[in-house]
Amino acid sequence: MDEDEKKIANVYEDLASDYLEEGKPEWEIWVGFKSKVAELIHLATTANLEESPQKEEALTEISADVLWYLSVISNQRGVTLFKLMKKSLQNEEKRANGDP
Repeated sequence: MDEDEKKIANVYEDLASDYLEEGKPEWEIWVGFKSKVAELIHLATTANLEESPQKEEALTEISADVLWYLSVISNQRGVTLFKLMKKSLQNEEKRANGDP
């Protein structure tokens, strides 16, 4: 990750932390996350919307919202997105090596 990417990641983490400090109840965050994931799944699997620039833009927008909620939820538990990415890479390496 270069310096600009680190700065962006830090700003993003700070915004997630600020969001939590606004006193949002945990259930509200989880409901928002669930809603956006469901919206993403629906859009991604809807047969009548073939690949198009509009669909791709909508998928990008909703994916960004899912990332936001995931960031807030992980931040709430003291875990950064960087730590999540690192763990995900470790898991992928294990799978690639045939580990369960």
